Amino acid sequence: IVAIEMSTVPFKTFKFDGILGLSLDGLAMNRNFSTFDMLVRNNLARRPHFGVFLTDSEDLEPSEVAFGGADAQRMLEPITWSKVYRPDLGYWVVPITAVRVDGVELDLCKDGTCRGVVDTGTSHLGVPGPYDKEMANMLKVDAGDLLDCRLAKSPKLEIDLDGGKTIELFASSYMRRLPLREGVSVSSEKGVTLDDKDKKNKKPEVVFERPGYVQLHFGSSLEEMKCIRPKDPVQCPPEAANRRDDIYGDKFHVHVHGEELCVNRTDIQNSGWGLDLTFHCPEPWVVEKEGKVEAGMEAIYLAELELDEERCYNTFAELSCPNTREFTVRSADHKKVCVTRKFLPSIKATDVLHCKMAIDETLLGLEEVVIGPQESHESTGLKCVTPEKPVVCEKDAGNRRKDNFPDSFEIISQNDQICAKRMDGGQTSWALNLIIFCRPQEVSEAAEETRTIDREEVHLQQGASDPPAVQEESPEVVPEKVTRHCSPRLMAVNLPEPLGPKLFILGEPVLHRYYTVYDWEEKRVGFSLANTQRNTMDMSTLGRGTLPKEVDMLLMQRHMEVRPPQLRP
Repeated sequence: IVAIEMSTVPFKTFKFDGILGLSLDGLAMNRNFSTFDMLVRNNLARRPHFGVFLTDSEDLEPSEVAFGGADAQRMLEPITWSKVYRPDLGYWVVPITAVRVDGVELDLCKDGTCRGVVDTGTSHLGVPGPYDKEMANMLKVDAGDLLDCRLAKSPKLEIDLDGGKTIELFASSYMRRLPLREGVSVSSEKGVTLDDKDKKNKKPEVVFERPGYVQLHFGSSLEEMKCIRPKDPVQCPPEAANRRDDIYGDKFHVHVHGEELCVNRTDIQNSGWGLDLTFHCPEPWVVEKEGKVEAGMEAIYLAELELDEERCYNTFAELSCPNTREFTVRSADHKKVCVTRKFLPSIKATDVLHCKMAIDETLLGLEEVVIGPQESHESTGLKCVTPEKPVVCEKDAGNRRKDNFPDSFEIISQNDQICAKRMDGGQTSWALNLIIFCRPQEVSEAAEETRTIDREEVHLQQGASDPPAVQEESPEVVPEKVTRHCSPRLMAVNLPEPLGPKLFILGEPVLHRYYTVYDWEEKRVGFSLANTQRNTMDMSTLGRGTLPKEVDMLLMQRHMEVRPPQLRP
């Protein structure tokens, strides 16, 4: 069971000091609740140090914590010490002076405000957001025929610590093991995020960077249709109002009515909407510049990008943009790409970039079923709809949503209808626009028939002397070329001061490679290359590597809810 996000309630109110109480005094309830402090005060530790030797779960050598000193046999080099930043905060935080990828120093830490918290409980390398996406793109490589991405040839990641130590990480330390198909992501969008109390109630101003696009504000509506008269001429595609980045699933159709621009809600008949509807549309001259766009593609007008100039553009979807002769493209943030012109043709420069939309492979071949909200005054606990096409829905299909609502549902099939029943908190109604995805019935029946044939042995009724039946030659099937990539174990860290905003989390990718020593008295952290099998073996002898035995389980994502049994009176 893996948790990738925590709700603010109740975890925000907790001040954990670790399972063994090995954080500094600032995180403990008091000194009597600090395990190592009690060992030191009672002279039970030979020295005020403890050392951590952390190995991967698949390695044969066990992890260990040494109290009262460090295990010299676990180290391959002398210890280099780094002083703790603000010990009163309770964390083992060390200053970071520089970060380099493949020898190139990033601008991120040049202002001297970067820090790294050493954390044995984090499986990823935490990187200050939004720089995590930039670094991930720099470290990501094509998997080729590899079965284990830790064997990939990828850039070296270097982290310089205050005190002179350079943390060197290679693919064997920071890469996820499994190669992933293009467009598939297993990362958490939020990572580690905590709102700044001073900014919590302030609505951030979001600037939409896209030349020639106009923001249109429709707000909420009690009616099914609402119209406005834009200040500037726009040319909206019918699906423009669905290219939003909010948490709501409401669907709309945009159309022109006289001199007005109107939106109709399409997912629920005769219904208004409560969200503050805002979206963007291009001006007519931009539509002409971008030209005809193929399905599954997005065109970006670059607005006369100069040579060696980098400019970032908001997009309407997660895109895969190839580098070309004229441009270098990188993903900068969620739905944002940055483009640098590296070549300027003498005849005619290209001013439009065409990118492919990333495909959510979990939804391929599925039909969308809009169940919508359930009003509180309705007596029944079920909300049923009749889908346009016959579908087969799994019981937990209502819990695989991409919104941030905590509502939990059970999906039930009744005759030709699909019904939803709310299962959390004793509630029978809900306000969110519930949208689920189900398999078409004919696909499900065909799949079941195929499985039945595979399970049974088929006997042909023919004599032993009969000639074998002549089978028709089937046309040659050309396998689809699948591109897989190796991606690093990075996650975004968005924390306010005093720890943030430029805080790294030095988790397992660092601690699997380095033995760490924690000086309770001098408030400093020591690093030494660990004497592990991975650090001492020749990785090139492993070839392509192997897939883990539990590969099917690792790629399976399911949602479940556990409740205590209800006692009968």
